[in-house]
Amino acid sequence: MIESLPFDYRLINSRDPYNPVPAFIQLCDRLFVTSDSASMVSECASFGTASVEILMNRQTKTPNKFEELIQGLENLNAIHVFDGTLGSANRKIDLSALLNKKLGPLINTNDRESF
Repeated sequence: MIESLPFDYRLINSRDPYNPVPAFIQLCDRLFVTSDSASMVSECASFGTASVEILMNRQTKTPNKFEELIQGLENLNAIHVFDGTLGSANRKIDLSALLNKKLGPLINTNDRESF
């Protein structure tokens, strides 16, 4: 059915090997992400320039790691929990300095420039 519709561009995940998610993150002005994917929330809060809106799923256990991640990113103005209004949270989290600080002592001093 999808193939019969007149889309300008069609991507069928089971058939096409291209992953469009990085392009969406890079090119969109606003992203809506469900709260049940910590990796997707993190990726959207770290890359691109889009404002990030989180659609909260019903939590069976609270507090949980998803809520903690979302609350931390919300406090940093990296995401906005969608409450019926659009937020302006668009700060991106740069993990390179933190990784360098934590992993730097483990890496040979000669290799630090390449890290």
